[in-house]
Amino acid sequence: MNLGAQESVYQLPRHIKAPAICARINNRTRGVPYQFVFLFNSFKTHNHNLNKKKKRKKEKKRHKMSFSISANLSPLPSDREAIVDAIARCLCGLDTADRVLFQSAFTADAVFDLNGALLHGLDEITTSCFDNVSKLDTTHMTSNVRTTFSDDGRAATTTATGVAYHYRAGKGLAMENGGATERLVVGSLYSIDLVKVEEGEGEGEATLWKAKTWRLKSVWTQGDWAVMGALPGNRGTEEAK
Repeated sequence: MNLGAQESVYQLPRHIKAPAICARINNRTRGVPYQFVFLFNSFKTHNHNLNKKKKRKKEKKRHKMSFSISANLSPLPSDREAIVDAIARCLCGLDTADRVLFQSAFTADAVFDLNGALLHGLDEITTSCFDNVSKLDTTHMTSNVRTTFSDDGRAATTTATGVAYHYRAGKGLAMENGGATERLVVGSLYSIDLVKVEEGEGEGEATLWKAKTWRLKSVWTQGDWAVMGALPGNRGTEEAK
């Protein structure tokens, strides 16, 4: 194509975070101008960097994929079973990073006592507990659940034993791959006051048992408390020691 004396200007898209790169193509130059080669290589480098960033993002997300089921079970469980499920909703929500499932285990005005550190209200419980623990590689297990109900059947007190394994994000399988990794294993006692909450209106409304006060006391540990980061009640802090 004869462009006459006019030169065409080609510039990389603005989203490329680098000094502006321009290539001028002179109509008198035969073959592929060196500017085109430079431009092509710049695009290749940019795309390669983008792909690397996307790959790293996928790898970060891959280790924590939520596959939890709904908070409402079918068929409906008995009250005693539903209380065990309230504990499971909290702990499975942490293990699978399922915020909705985790929050379904607490009333809006709940109090969470983590080794004496009090979290007031669902928002604080979520930001201080869920946001810190759910990003780790964890497994929480519960046993020895015992429950006593109020006379009207609308409230209950439950005690249970818990064992939880915590690894830094993405490091849960490091030992399997022959590496070494930090972890914290905690054995805890739970004492939980729960209430029966009706959700929805009319016939067939959903009923969930939710924790109004959850007290957690760690009784033994193995590993490094530093894994828990800024979690309130972290006994690895100087204050807790």
